[in-house]
Amino acid sequence: MALPSIQLSDVRREAPSQAELQGPPQPGVNKIVVYEHADFEGLSREFTSDVPDLHELDFGDCICSLRVAGQPWIAYTAPKYEGEAYALEEGEYRTVEKNKAFSALRLVHHDLADPQITLYEEPDYAGQSKVVTEETNLTYGYFNDRVSSHVVQRGVWLLYKHPGRGGWYHIAWPGERLPDYKPELGFHNCLSHLRPLAPGRPAVTARILWEQRQVEAERDVLIDEIVGENATDLEQTFTTCSSREYVTTTLQSFRFSNATSLRAGLSFTLAVEAANVFTVEKGRSESSTRRIGWRCCCRQRSPPAPSSPSTW
Repeated sequence: MALPSIQLSDVRREAPSQAELQGPPQPGVNKIVVYEHADFEGLSREFTSDVPDLHELDFGDCICSLRVAGQPWIAYTAPKYEGEAYALEEGEYRTVEKNKAFSALRLVHHDLADPQITLYEEPDYAGQSKVVTEETNLTYGYFNDRVSSHVVQRGVWLLYKHPGRGGWYHIAWPGERLPDYKPELGFHNCLSHLRPLAPGRPAVTARILWEQRQVEAERDVLIDEIVGENATDLEQTFTTCSSREYVTTTLQSFRFSNATSLRAGLSFTLAVEAANVFTVEKGRSESSTRRIGWRCCCRQRSPPAPSSPSTW
């Protein structure tokens, strides 16, 4: 579907706020908060799922600023996901220059972690091809203004008419096969820049390997006085054991800010003290309780009676 002209300046994305850095959203939470005025002022609404018509919720054509947490959203200027489409990635948008125009919102549910699109020089996927897996400025290569069709393998892609994310763009969804740009987009031999939508911050998980942790420091244990008395006329050996059990609770809390850069497949080790194995997720605390037992045995030889009882 061809989209009308969309300028890059139409949506302004601000850097994450200090509040975001200190308290990132919980794993799995994807939401958009929209406001009727710039700078997050006025009435607001929060959505976590698709909204085909904002007018039905008394919030159509009034959005002037917004916040996105997690996966990107697509905002449309007409109900039922029609009209001009605007991609909104995670972050704060203090102003939306084309304000009071959004009538529908759609959450991007697709996996965006490993994007791939194949571009073709000729219609119907003919001629030379180029596989792209990251943001690319085609003006630096041989494919600038030479693309006529494409197939999207993975991810959601924005295809721009001009370099530097300039001009209007087409949103290409996973599985999309577009055989000819000219009748479909009016985009024949015009593609100069493309990029995949960025996923929301990942849920960070870590498995703690308790069996590989170092031995804890020794603890001081007070043992009661042990008295042994030999009432026989033979020398005896006494063995006395004492045991105590202690219960300790350890709280583990791990915090990851959105300023921390984590790549897929990254693993790391956390050195902590606790008893069991569990998974620690971003923004989540976990506690564990363990029982520590101490046993002390003493052996002492005691002379025969009538010697005084020996004490040790």
